[in-house]
Amino acid sequence: MGSTYRLEQMLPQNYALAGRARLGILLILALACNAEAAAGDSPISSSSDVWATLVANIAPLLVLVGEKHVKAYFKNMCRPSHHLLFASAPIGLVTAVTTLIRLNGTPVLKRMIGRQFETRSEVLADVTSVSGGEVGLELRNMNLEQTIQPTDEDLAMFWVHGRTEGSPEEVANTFSGWIGTLMGIGYATANSASLYYDRRCSWEMIMSFKATGTCAPWVARQRVAESRNLSELLDQCEKKIAAEKNSGGIATCTASAAVYARFTDVSLGLTASINLDDGILEMMRYTVIAFCLMGNVGIILASWFRGRDPRDVGLVGAGLFVSCAGSWLTAWLVDEASEETVLDMSQLSAVASGFFSDRIPEGTELSFCPKKIGISTDARPGTRPNVAKLRGWMSTVAVVLMVLAYTGLYLGLRSSDWWVSLAMLGNAAIAGIARSILLPTALYLDSPGLRSPNPMTCGIGYPTVRDDLSHPDKSNNSSLDIKAGSVPGQSQRVLSEPLDVGLYETIAREYRYKGGSRAYDNLHPYIWTALALATEMSKRGIAPLEMRDFPPRSAGVASAPEASCIFSDIITRKGVWRQPLEVILHSGGQDVPERILAAFWGWYWRASVHQAQKVASIQLPPDLANRFIDLGDDDEAKFDTPTDKLKTVLSSSTTPREILWMGAKLCYASCHNWDSSAFEEAGVTWFGGVSPQYLRQGQILSFLDAIVAAGLTCPRA
Repeated sequence: MGSTYRLEQMLPQNYALAGRARLGILLILALACNAEAAAGDSPISSSSDVWATLVANIAPLLVLVGEKHVKAYFKNMCRPSHHLLFASAPIGLVTAVTTLIRLNGTPVLKRMIGRQFETRSEVLADVTSVSGGEVGLELRNMNLEQTIQPTDEDLAMFWVHGRTEGSPEEVANTFSGWIGTLMGIGYATANSASLYYDRRCSWEMIMSFKATGTCAPWVARQRVAESRNLSELLDQCEKKIAAEKNSGGIATCTASAAVYARFTDVSLGLTASINLDDGILEMMRYTVIAFCLMGNVGIILASWFRGRDPRDVGLVGAGLFVSCAGSWLTAWLVDEASEETVLDMSQLSAVASGFFSDRIPEGTELSFCPKKIGISTDARPGTRPNVAKLRGWMSTVAVVLMVLAYTGLYLGLRSSDWWVSLAMLGNAAIAGIARSILLPTALYLDSPGLRSPNPMTCGIGYPTVRDDLSHPDKSNNSSLDIKAGSVPGQSQRVLSEPLDVGLYETIAREYRYKGGSRAYDNLHPYIWTALALATEMSKRGIAPLEMRDFPPRSAGVASAPEASCIFSDIITRKGVWRQPLEVILHSGGQDVPERILAAFWGWYWRASVHQAQKVASIQLPPDLANRFIDLGDDDEAKFDTPTDKLKTVLSSSTTPREILWMGAKLCYASCHNWDSSAFEEAGVTWFGGVSPQYLRQGQILSFLDAIVAAGLTCPRA
């Protein structure tokens, strides 16, 4: 009392101590009084008693803390060993109890902890691995963050690129496997809607067949017809090949294919656990579990044999047991709150993967390409009502028992030797460290490489990885015998049939799109102008010459052929440069830009492979060639090879007018059942209306007039 009186005399009358300061002063005075009472003891004995009192009071309290640690651990749990490791030496009991209440507690309990207005999606984002449904992922500062309302610009999309090459049969089977795999992924990621964001899944696949030898064009076409189930085209090819068999061996064929897919809801932590949490980590976790559990038992037995009060030992033992059991139940219920879906990507022949967003289009690349990916969603919609009610009661009972058990544990430790509290705290620390390090860490986000997550939105000339459509053979066209003449007096059949050459390549594509915005700013001018040319063709009632056998649109979709074969034509000032390359487009599909872009990029990447090879040239009279606008160069020696300007176009972002006619043909053939108004509506819907164009409207009309005069079109009502 005297010390307190003297302290009050020293402070001003209007001075008020803060609550924490007052508590600190009382603790100091209590220690001082204890020192005065033990003045007769030796300094060593006094120091030991103070240390024992400090440990006995503080060590049990430290078991309650660890909120960040516990929540981070909850987000990575997906195995029974994770639950047991959390329970073997519990730490962060306050977080465990509040998490139980937040997930499955009654309204009364939620009001007691101030969480009565919290939504379930907020809880899931805070303490679980949920990455889909009502919780989405955002890509920010090269990291993935869970949120319940991701913005369109920051919504994280997982991307994967795959490739394969080999025999036509192998590639066709792989191609079919890709479709099945991606349809399953699309069902899991975008089948059900979210209240807060648009779940997405889109993919494009491009397949190339290259034949070398006799009847090469028809052999390449046959392979596409077989793989895409185009019976009408297959019949044509078989007739052509049968007619050529008597003249010698038929061409051999190689194939390659590439897939580009993007979808939401992929959990990086769960994916890492699926691919990397192998037997070694599992064994180490169980080793730590056994060590910590034996440590708990050893603490109780040591207290008993040292002759402590059985009541204190009983309180400690019961408190530890119930705390461990409650912690296990908490971990299990938190894990059960989310439903994990494992998707096998091994059949995609993946070569790279990562995450990107509209705000960060270059994205990130994963440290390695996983064979499987994990998606985590809320498990409540699929839970039966009686099961959910049972879990609610289990949580309530567990909360009550854990509070009572910890109270008994604290009282028992207060009366036990100081080393008991310290041993229990050390045991919990070992388990806490194990929970931090016994997790897979080899899968992480890395800086982006040369690959574009979505090559369909790249600008022309973008240095993308074109080797995805490479072929295993090294054949070239240097010795091809091309049969093609000039337009005057030339039969249109020559222009409408594939080149009669000993090497030919045919491309096919597949695509799907579900949800989400796209940024096509890099392609607006080119695609818009190509679409405007296709619209003008539809207005005039004309079509590319390759489609001369197609019935009029008025005949309906049912009467149209299954596929159109579009030849690779490059427009120059001197004439038309034709490559031994074509794109096969079959009718039907979604009315989205990908139906054009997937075909365009497949052609564009393979066209660059043929740019230095001798190919057919269709000569044009000077007066007709002059009607093309600023195309090609004047060096006649380079007439039958790619112009310098074309070489630039295929490797940079220069205005690609030489390949504009090819884009117009692909646009028209992809949507050949549309009328002109449908083409115009597509331009507005896909690209938001008026966009910068490579050619003005008057130039578009002049350009198309020259195309018609060159004999590259045919009437089609």
